[in-house]
Amino acid sequence: MSVTGIWTDITSSFDDFLENTLTGTTTTFRVSPVINVKSTAYADSIFNGAYSIFFEGAEETKANIQSKLFPVYNIRVDIAFSVKNRTVYYQVLEDVEQIIRQRVEPATWSDYSTLIHIRHTDTTIPEFIDGDQENRLVVSIRFKVRGIINR
Repeated sequence: MSVTGIWTDITSSFDDFLENTLTGTTTTFRVSPVINVKSTAYADSIFNGAYSIFFEGAEETKANIQSKLFPVYNIRVDIAFSVKNRTVYYQVLEDVEQIIRQRVEPATWSDYSTLIHIRHTDTTIPEFIDGDQENRLVVSIRFKVRGIINR
């Protein structure tokens, strides 16, 4: 198994989780590899629920068990939300909480053979990207994903 296999499983598992498995949120999520979620140039129907996944490096692991390596990938998921009022803002916070709670559950990623563990590490303060209008915000959620490489 190669490192590319782990990245493919990471992105596939996040896509499947956000678009098909996640329950209890008010937002419909969809991957947006072609748009910058921190741009205000898109209509609300495209912007709201758009997300992008970023690789932020990997950490060396000391474990070498039976010719296997266990790298830890640092992943950032940027998610865009359209916010029209305080109630929607609170729903965004509840959606983010639900994403974190469910993403770390093994049931949401255990079908991917190269993934061993997912841990939440950090969530940014919601960042309004449209100045004083405060209608569009982006939240970044970071995870550590432990994978397995057969050597």
